[in-house]
Amino acid sequence: MMTQTVPFGMHIHTLIHSDPHTHMHIQYSMSHLARNSE
Repeated sequence: MMTQTVPFGMHIHTLIHSDPHTHMHIQYSMSHLARNSE
């Protein structure tokens, strides 16, 4: 899926700084996944 050699965490970090809306979406997705996995 991702062809970059950039670590996933760093990729997310870059997205957060480049797009605040993406940051909110990621936080929502993470919390949503966490609730579903319980």
